[in-house]
Amino acid sequence: MQWWVNQLEKLIPIILQRHKKEVEVNEMPLNEKQSELIDAYQSLVKKEGYPDWAVKNRKTNGYINPSIPYIGEKYFTKKRKIAIYAMAESLTYYLNSNDENPLLESDDAWNRHGVSFTHWLASPQEGRHFFPDVHIQPINSGGLLCAAAFILYKMGWDFNSIGEPKDFLSELVVAHYGKFSCREKTSKDYARNWKLLRPSLPYLEKDLNVLQPDVLIFVGTIFRHKQVAKQIRSLLPNSTIFPIYQFAPRIIHGHLLAEFNERAGGLEKELADKFPLLSKWTNKMKGYNMTGIYRFYAHLESVINSASVGGKEQTSAELKPSLPSPTTTASVGGKEQTSAELKPSLPSPTTAISSP
Repeated sequence: MQWWVNQLEKLIPIILQRHKKEVEVNEMPLNEKQSELIDAYQSLVKKEGYPDWAVKNRKTNGYINPSIPYIGEKYFTKKRKIAIYAMAESLTYYLNSNDENPLLESDDAWNRHGVSFTHWLASPQEGRHFFPDVHIQPINSGGLLCAAAFILYKMGWDFNSIGEPKDFLSELVVAHYGKFSCREKTSKDYARNWKLLRPSLPYLEKDLNVLQPDVLIFVGTIFRHKQVAKQIRSLLPNSTIFPIYQFAPRIIHGHLLAEFNERAGGLEKELADKFPLLSKWTNKMKGYNMTGIYRFYAHLESVINSASVGGKEQTSAELKPSLPSPTTTASVGGKEQTSAELKPSLPSPTTAISSP
């Protein structure tokens, strides 16, 4: 009998701790900005409806709701606020399965990036992925998170208080531009298709009005659409904008980055010496060729070094991140260019960004 009592005494704290974690996840309160954005999204859905090509909700026979961005708990405390936008989420896994999916089929869908993160955070540390899960594949894989870290490193960001990717994520906003996923059982990239991009533009407006990032890392192909570029510039007149390639296997392993081969080797050595944290994170990425990743970093470097303010070319050393400046976009010779058109250049000195 005493043996059973002893076993129960051991089990009760474990059960209580698990229950506490479940309560923390399921009752995670929304902050003011999240609530504001969800209200705005719900109003837009009532006004605009859903695209007829979007993924449907099997449980309600309606559509999967669009999700607000993940908003890091420290985002609004930073002197320079950083937002990262990926293309659009693929829900092919949902279309190819008949399983219930509370994340997509319930009201959690409105904030599924935040809910995914809280579930990841509550999972046993020894069993979870190294990079946080926010239901955004290029973030989950580490690719866009590392890309953002590289850009900010080149701009002099202080990483002294950051040890793990989750610490960095807590300072960021991450989101998809495309708020709706195509109802196709194979993944579809619609970055060049304005008909499919257009329904998400009002949601981007709501995002940027509320979040007001000082640095926006954005999908270059989408930024090429004049309607998107015009809206971003009008909403963020004092922000620095980096239009970049998508962090995707076809880019990392393809021929588009071949011109950066030589610089890639130099960057690998540079990061190992000067930014070992990012070197460590890069090595944690699964399923990518390391050379391809460093070529991608070289592409990012070319975007940074070609940045301009008010049409005048400037190096990252000349950008003054701590002070408001005219909207900054990657350009060459005053002519706007996409990330695909930017040519590589050697790294330049950087100016520190205050990062309390």
